[in-house]
Amino acid sequence: MYKDRNIGWIGFHEEGVGAFKALLEANYSIKCVVTLTEGALRARSGGIHYKHICGRSGIPVLEVNNVNEQHVIDWLRDFDLDILLVIGWSQILKPPILKLPRIATIGAHASLLPELRGSAPINWAIIKGLSETGNSLIQLVENVDEGRILDQEAFPITQFDTCASLYKKVSETNETMLLRTLPKVANDTALP
Repeated sequence: MYKDRNIGWIGFHEEGVGAFKALLEANYSIKCVVTLTEGALRARSGGIHYKHICGRSGIPVLEVNNVNEQHVIDWLRDFDLDILLVIGWSQILKPPILKLPRIATIGAHASLLPELRGSAPINWAIIKGLSETGNSLIQLVENVDEGRILDQEAFPITQFDTCASLYKKVSETNETMLLRTLPKVANDTALP
């Protein structure tokens, strides 16, 4: 069954917490979490402590400064992952991590790709005065923001929105899209 697939999670930002909790509540098999160290987390905005959430569920957590270090790859490999989810993470994953899971490495990008590729898409949506943006669930590949688009969800930008309010919408769409798309990915029936 698709919920029995071994899932790994990489994230540090609050935009992923709702989706993470929703997957746990839906009984997905999240085997491990990689997040930032305490020091690195303090230097980031919107950072959260996954270790507190995971502690209640008994999920092992590895705190890192650089996700691409060999000890991180070795640690993840031990969990025999089918799917790796990268939600709310800013470092670019290199091929050794991208290729670890049997089925796919999946990430979210806070725009309607291919628009607003690159860093700070929410900030750029506001700066450009857009009336709409959204979130994309994509298969992560070596070239940044070029993987298969698995799902997208748009949302409006009002004159009252801020980065914080838009990231709340990103968080909500991460949850919706993962719950909608993950069964298809786990059964290898997701269409780009």
